[in-house]
Amino acid sequence: MAKHKVGLIACSSILDRRFLPALNESSQAEAFIIGSRDTEKAQAYAKEKNIPHYGTYDDVFTHPEVDWVYISTPPSQHEEQIIKAAENGKHILCEKPAVMSLESAQKVQAVCKANNVKFYEGYVYKFHTQHSFVIDQLKKLGKPFLMRAQFTVPRPKEGNIRFDPALGGGVFFDSLGYTVNSMMMLLEGMPESVSAVGIKDENYDVEQAISLTLNYKGGPVVHAFAGYGIHYRSHYEVCCQKGRVGPKRAYAMNADTVAEIDIDTDTGHTVKKLEPAHQFLLMIDAFSEFVNSGQETDIINSEEFINQHKIMNAAYESLRNNSKIVAIL
Repeated sequence: MAKHKVGLIACSSILDRRFLPALNESSQAEAFIIGSRDTEKAQAYAKEKNIPHYGTYDDVFTHPEVDWVYISTPPSQHEEQIIKAAENGKHILCEKPAVMSLESAQKVQAVCKANNVKFYEGYVYKFHTQHSFVIDQLKKLGKPFLMRAQFTVPRPKEGNIRFDPALGGGVFFDSLGYTVNSMMMLLEGMPESVSAVGIKDENYDVEQAISLTLNYKGGPVVHAFAGYGIHYRSHYEVCCQKGRVGPKRAYAMNADTVAEIDIDTDTGHTVKKLEPAHQFLLMIDAFSEFVNSGQETDIINSEEFINQHKIMNAAYESLRNNSKIVAIL
């Protein structure tokens, strides 16, 4: 089968550092056209990276040979671009967060369904093999009572979109989503309620750090924390009846990094080391397979996308209302 031809929306940092190098290794997809608001920038990037075609965003969305698009613009632009891609019959892999509200999530999902196109919100970490290992361990450890998740990073450079609320800046629409997403990956069911508290950036009108507490009927309790300008930590752990398990580094893994999983039980502490895995390449190939087969998986599924934004929607309401406990409907 011929490789999928991929249209790239925006000459972004994540495209350049992570996605395009992985795409160039893929046996299932290849870069075909790059689009930018600045066509001269797109032309220069295409020449530098040996991408056959370049143009505007619309040129990418309407090109008859493009099979699917990868969108890596700021979050505030995603809804419009997802809809435009879907209406032009392009399957869509969009950087997280794909949308900024539950209403928007429901809207783009409906448009994708109406146009018979496949869609995935690109939580790339989930494709790393360490998480399936953790899930297998959880089956042995009994009932979970507590999950802690943290994703904190150093302060971005001035001019970064994280400082611009109009572009979806702040930590809420950035690393906080990872902590919630990993909760859904590891735990059964949905939390009933959430409360959120934030710390504002001293210089910008965005949250620099946010803490969430999510409550399940009968447990577990989940604590999630995300922020920038804080010591780097990319971690989760689940504490269960018979032990505790969690990866030393959960959300951002280089392709050559050996994964290490901490396991504590009554018999002692062990560290399980796993072979490196290229999570971006695994995501690209999995999405291509999804486009071909149309079959959702445990990782790529439409129900989880909506549930993610139900939780985030309730968390945002709590954050804006003095950390009140908000039911997740």
